[in-house]
Amino acid sequence: MVTQEQIDQQWDDEGVIPDTINPDTDYLIDRMTCETLETVDPRPGEWILDIGCGRALDLLSLEPKGATLFGFDGSHIMIGRAATNFSKRGVPLRLVCGSAENLPYADQSFDKIFCKGAIDHFYDPGQALREMIRVLKPDGRVIIAVANFNNLGFRIAKLYDRIYKVIRNKRISGSHMWDKPEDHTYKFNRSFLLNILPRDVRIDRDFGISLFWGFPKWGRFLKSLPEKTAKRILQTMDRIAHKCPNLADVLVVRIERVSMGGEKSFET
Repeated sequence: MVTQEQIDQQWDDEGVIPDTINPDTDYLIDRMTCETLETVDPRPGEWILDIGCGRALDLLSLEPKGATLFGFDGSHIMIGRAATNFSKRGVPLRLVCGSAENLPYADQSFDKIFCKGAIDHFYDPGQALREMIRVLKPDGRVIIAVANFNNLGFRIAKLYDRIYKVIRNKRISGSHMWDKPEDHTYKFNRSFLLNILPRDVRIDRDFGISLFWGFPKWGRFLKSLPEKTAKRILQTMDRIAHKCPNLADVLVVRIERVSMGGEKSFET
């Protein structure tokens, strides 16, 4: 019996990012995009697949590099918007809507595969990673960028919230960024990500992005500072996060295949 896969084919990013955002959010989004695409490092003639491509703006930014671009998303709405953006740029439409757990591509099809900010929405991220490796060429790379819900800011914020509740008999007002959003399936952290990687892979790059995003009043504090001062603080925090991914707001890993029967290689 065929069962319907657990994907939201009507998912819509409209309103996900507010019109007005604090400096920490703006910085995080920018760095996550830049670092992910730099880690992809596209080359002329390569076949590149973006899983969870959304509007495909990240993917299309790689077009001047001479790569052949493929977009994949679980939402018909987002694929429609991606198709509009492809057409505007005059790029051939190579877009598919489906589940990342069952990719409709042949084995060893792609040189690079990247998934930015989407894997924590999948119903089975481990299976999705196995599919990415299946359709990856032997010398290819998979790049994953995902929010870390065990970051330093969230750890401190949760402690602060517990103390606040004891003293005031209520939680901190406003949104609690460390709680799992409704449209997320999993709360990722570095250990979780490493444990679901397929067996026959090796990590060749592993780093973090940003510190303290979402900590209560952090963004408001940065907004009160001169722009250059706030930027220097954010850059300093980012340098720390880069070397300490366990503490970072966003995790980025780049993985490659190893010979069959090999062990996945990394340190936890």
